Amino acid sequence: MAKSMFYQSSFYILDMSMQLLSIIWHFESILSMIFLVYWQKSGQLEVLKMKLLICQEFQGVKRKKNKFYEGARWFLILYILTTFFNTAYSVKYYFEKSHSVWALIISEMFYYKKLRFIHSIISSYMFSVWLTTTYVFVTYANAAFFEINFFRRQIQQLKCTDTVEMKRELVQKVETFRLISEAVVELDRVFRLYTFAMIATVIPILIFTLMMLNQHMTSVTDFLVCLPFIMFCACAFCSVTIAPARVHEEIQHLKPSICRNTNIWQSYNVEVYQIATSLAIHFEQQGLGISIWGFATLSRPLILGTLSATAMIMSLLCELKPERTDNDVL
Repeated sequence: MAKSMFYQSSFYILDMSMQLLSIIWHFESILSMIFLVYWQKSGQLEVLKMKLLICQEFQGVKRKKNKFYEGARWFLILYILTTFFNTAYSVKYYFEKSHSVWALIISEMFYYKKLRFIHSIISSYMFSVWLTTTYVFVTYANAAFFEINFFRRQIQQLKCTDTVEMKRELVQKVETFRLISEAVVELDRVFRLYTFAMIATVIPILIFTLMMLNQHMTSVTDFLVCLPFIMFCACAFCSVTIAPARVHEEIQHLKPSICRNTNIWQSYNVEVYQIATSLAIHFEQQGLGISIWGFATLSRPLILGTLSATAMIMSLLCELKPERTDNDVL
């Protein structure tokens, strides 16, 4: 009897977790589709691509071609996993003896239960749209990161035989950084609202949904059953935070790179010092990066603070969880 109740509880947790995951995923997919259509209709992605191109002719991306393609392979794996998840969730309906209210609602969405497969097709398409939008965002952010990284390495390795050549190289670097700054500003303008929408939906949904699941989870098995949902939220959060944080961090490394290059500062030349100092001052742009709708620039400290606040709220909710009594179990 106890074993039967245990499995019933686990399957209840599984069904509830998959329902919540399906709802959240569809909501994220609809938002992603809106943004993707808007970017394509307005031509913002093409403008951003051209601004990244004129900086250094994509030399940074070409230099890190393997890492650039590695991201595409990971997203291909995610495409396969989401398709498998959606297919398994749809097939599960035909092998169940009893169905939840949510499953019955889905089966009657197109009036005839035999047309339930249409919902699965639409879901697979929506999930692919969500992944495609995320891939576009991460790809452009990584492209900016590789270009800035290539520029930083050029600053570190800058070495000239005479002061005239050094001045010419530094002036060229000033112009290159101006183009990079414009590209990053355009990157922020295109994706700032998208990052805000994704983060603003993922974090509250994660907190409140885990609060709901916390009322029913009684064992490690229940937690493992809910793990796909938790992994989805973690993946959605990381996809819109890690790549922009790398861009911001790489920009912050530009000034130390020029300061450590002794070839620029030795031997002393007034004009070289003035140009190099001006370039170092240009590097001091704390807000240069992808922001959350202008509220704050996405950086590693911001991610750490967000995760700490989320963990604190989750620990508080766990403390407020009502204890089960024997009467509740019976």
